[in-house]
Amino acid sequence: MNPRDKAWLAEMAISHPTPFGVLFPRVAQARYFELVDSFRGVAKTLHVCYSVKTNPNTAILNVLNKMESGFECVSLRELHAVSSFSTPKIFNSCASSDKEIQEALSQNAFIILDSLSHAEQVSRLSEKKPLNVGVRIRFDSHRFGFSPSEIKSLLPRFIELGLNVTLVHAHPGTNCSVSQYCTFVSHVAVFLEDFPNVHAVDLGGGFPGKTTLVERKEGLDSYVKIIREQLGSYLKTCALYLESGRFLVEDSLIFVSKIMHVKKGEEQSFALLDAGINVLPRISMSPFRFFALSETGEKKEHFRLGGPLMFGSDEFGQIHAKLGKGDLIAVENVGAYCMEMAWTLSRELPKIVVVE
Repeated sequence: MNPRDKAWLAEMAISHPTPFGVLFPRVAQARYFELVDSFRGVAKTLHVCYSVKTNPNTAILNVLNKMESGFECVSLRELHAVSSFSTPKIFNSCASSDKEIQEALSQNAFIILDSLSHAEQVSRLSEKKPLNVGVRIRFDSHRFGFSPSEIKSLLPRFIELGLNVTLVHAHPGTNCSVSQYCTFVSHVAVFLEDFPNVHAVDLGGGFPGKTTLVERKEGLDSYVKIIREQLGSYLKTCALYLESGRFLVEDSLIFVSKIMHVKKGEEQSFALLDAGINVLPRISMSPFRFFALSETGEKKEHFRLGGPLMFGSDEFGQIHAKLGKGDLIAVENVGAYCMEMAWTLSRELPKIVVVE
């Protein structure tokens, strides 16, 4: 983080009580352009459907809608958040309610089937009218989707239910390395050999955020190359769907937090902030980066950063700086999942300042 940005964030803290977040929707816009440009020409048709659960902030949704992004939803709340948008939508849930399916149908969202019971539910609510759907395929033992062997035996039943399978969906997980992604796509390629008439392939998300890619000395081009090499001939006549979330928004949000107390022990020193794992959950799998916006301490030291919650696990990072009570810390790369997973246990959610 350059000195100019540090000074600007510190100045914002004068009028905004900490902790607070600063959201930059244009970062999501820039990442969207980068993603689309990278995958241009890979398939007959490309649809980027932003994973709404990653960060459902209205400013993010609006700017991506202007880019003609599609949206992937997993809940009624998310469907309602994008109900005014006319861009393509995917509804992807393993435990959907009738209300969710009805809302997805009303928005013409492409529904991804996760089980036979789910298929029967969709058929009932669509009154057995012919409906194009997708099926989620799994390549390991997790609970989502169908195994490849199940699909063959279930296709006749789907037809009886009035459901026409035109899309195959598979998800590689999150923050995938290039080698992990290569293995995933190879499984998809083998599966598709037995399903030559499918019209579309949805490869989910899985791309790391920009910071992680830089740290790994990788780029989107590595992932694009894998898809071209293993699915290129197939995609010449098919649509490719990508449900990117983390790559689009991880570095669109910065938190600013204040050091409430500094504790210096014989072996280690701690800086205790007014924000902790309540807004920086480890489960978000984000590569948080910490910067001191002000330094009033006597000398540079190694500090472990802890939050205000009375839990031993409320520790989330380290920094080498001259810290004192009242100094400010900026945390980068908190745009993916952090606000959706934030706790309100004894603390209110921090205010988010949107910078257009």
